Amino acid sequence: MFHWPPSEIDKLSYDDLLLFRELARQRHEQTPQESE
Repeated sequence: MFHWPPSEIDKLSYDDLLLFRELARQRHEQTPQESE
């Protein structure tokens, strides 16, 4: 799903990653798309 290089992932904290995923999930639910 995400194609970040390891160096970018290391810069993010675990909480920040979870928050980003949660926001992305909510945005996806608000704008459903036919194709995944």
